[in-house]
Amino acid sequence: MKPRDRQTIVELDALKKRPKKPRVTQEERERMSELGQSILAGLEEAIAYMKGEPTNVRVTHYVSADAKTIREHLNLSQRDFAETYGIPLATLQNWEQGRNRPDKTASAYLWSIAKLPDEIKNAQKSIREDREMVGVG
Repeated sequence: MKPRDRQTIVELDALKKRPKKPRVTQEERERMSELGQSILAGLEEAIAYMKGEPTNVRVTHYVSADAKTIREHLNLSQRDFAETYGIPLATLQNWEQGRNRPDKTASAYLWSIAKLPDEIKNAQKSIREDREMVGVG
């Protein structure tokens, strides 16, 4: 364990031992605008949700595509996969190294590549050719 990790644990323990008091008094809450009150209520609900308390929070989960598995299944290097399917190489690397996850749209595209790799490769090639014809990079 790194010294910084130990310090963080100590700080968290100290926070747990502090007496619970409302962060915003009723008087302060009444002086807030309607927007401020709404934001505060949302924050309080998010905190309650994270603590596992019952809330009315609606949570949406989605499963993102595994870009590395799809690329490896197609036996392509990162560079070749990125060029073939029109994905910036840095974006692909970030996905594969866990720095970012593909969003819903990117995941749908990756799953389409997994299902129809040749068709999408041909479509991307045609798009590149069309763009070159009209002088768009």
